[in-house]
Amino acid sequence: MKQVIPYSSMQDALSSLDNGGRFYNIFTKAGDGKVDPAELSKVAGIIGDRQRMFLFYELALSNLEQSAVNEVQSALSPELNQQYQLNRPKNYKPSEVQQLGSAGEAVIISGYPKVIDARDKLTGFIMVPIMAGKVMTFTMIPIIEKFHVYELYDEPSGTTFIIAHAKSDAPLPSNYFTFAGVLKELKQDKTGAKSEELFLEAFYYVEGEQ
Repeated sequence: MKQVIPYSSMQDALSSLDNGGRFYNIFTKAGDGKVDPAELSKVAGIIGDRQRMFLFYELALSNLEQSAVNEVQSALSPELNQQYQLNRPKNYKPSEVQQLGSAGEAVIISGYPKVIDARDKLTGFIMVPIMAGKVMTFTMIPIIEKFHVYELYDEPSGTTFIIAHAKSDAPLPSNYFTFAGVLKELKQDKTGAKSEELFLEAFYYVEGEQ
């Protein structure tokens, strides 16, 4: 999971985004007033994942006034703007996600995370791919084997929602965070037969209230 420091101005945003892409993007030029997919992909630190690319984009612009956001938006190339309209993340409160969200959806959500570190407190399972020879298959494992897991607390409603991030990243303190990630299914048993709920696999975050 990567921390995002939001841009402080439109000029700051355009200077960062209009970067020419990676060395092999020979048809993409820095400082030409147009932001191409390769340029946004570079600053987001990913290759080929449109959901993550626009999750980063939304968080990076989150401190700007709407007029500045509109100016940055107008600098997106037609191709990138079309991709953005198709993959734009949704913003939910923790109390809304289970009712309004769906698995595979790119989502931004804010609140106070409280770590869950005991198996008896969380018995949910996730599906992960494994290789059996040359064949890929899937198995169910407890979510806490793969992720740091938290309950994200929504103060106004008192509702909690489960978020998770890779164990290779350090655990988070109980501060206010905005998380950007993709909704996944959390099964209630290894067979996947029992009812399921959603959790957020977080890829980016901003610390502090915006």
